[in-house]
Parts: sequence; structure tokens; C-alpha cells
Amino acid sequence: GDQRGGISITMPVGLILDEFLPQRRQALIVHGFGYLLLVIGSLLFLSHARRAWKRLEDEKLHQEALATERTGELERAVEALRRSNQELETFAYVASHDLQAPLRMVTGYGSLIERRYQDRLDDEGRELLAFMTGGARQMQGMINDLLQYSRVERAEVACLPLNMHEVAQTALHYLE
Repeated sequence: GDQRGGISITMPVGLILDEFLPQRRQALIVHGFGYLLLVIGSLLFLSHARRAWKRLEDEKLHQEALATERTGELERAVEALRRSNQELETFAYVASHDLQAPLRMVTGYGSLIERRYQDRLDDEGRELLAFMTGGARQMQGMINDLLQYSRVERAEVACLPLNMHEVAQTALHYLE
């Protein structure tokens, strides 16, 4: 039953090493070549990435400069528009204020003529006087509208529905 002992085989190590040495050299060459390709590929990729990053950085700086320039242009345009609106508002206020004085004189003298000379005027005279006072009231309304429009930035504008038929009828009446 029991077997005692063992079998031993001896071989010279040189034969074994001679067998593995070409495979080891081949493995080192393949791995070395692969490592070299990996290093070169990584360097090329990093170089390309660095150039792309530099282009992006340059483009970012260009866009920021362009945005700053355009923002400055917009700020100058807004300031010019603000000044223009202020001048227009001042002009509208002054013009409407200056137009009211002669208008009050026309309205006042028209009322005076109407009171003093109503009985001496014929139908055509009364009609002409009515046209004069009606035109003065219309102009007073326009001046008030101009004043209100000149203050539109300072006050809140209320948008209301508008009957366009009435607007057209009023315009036709004025054109008569």
C-alpha cells in the first residue's frame, strides 16, 4: 500500500533560462514599445489639449473684450437716450406752457365777444365764434395731452380700452 520516497528529476537551469530568455526579451520589447507609444500618444494628446485650451482662453478673452466694448456702447447709447428724453420732456413742457398763454387769450377774448356781442352777431358770426372757441378747446386738450405725454416716464401709464369708432369720428369731425 504505502509508497514511500519520491522521484527527483534534475535539469540544468541553463536550459530552462535559455528557453524563457527569448520570450522574456520579446515581452520586454513589446511592453517597452507599448509604453513608448503610450508616452508619445499622451504627449501628443496633452500638446493638442494645451493648444485647444489656449485657443479657448484666447477666444474667451476676445469675447470678454467684445462684450465689454458693446456694454460700453450700450451704456453710452442709454445715456444719450436718457439725455434726449430729458431734453424732449423739457421741450414739451416749455412748448406746451408757452402755447397756453396765447391760447388763454384767444379763449378769453372769444368768451368776451360771445358775452358782449352775442345779440349783434348773425348766425354765421355765432357759428364762426363757436368754431374759434371749439378749436381753442381742442388745442387746449392737445396741449394737456402733450404735457401728460411728456411726463409719461414719471407717472404710471394706465392702459384702457379705446373705442376706435369714436376716435375715427372725432378725427373726421376735426378734418371738417
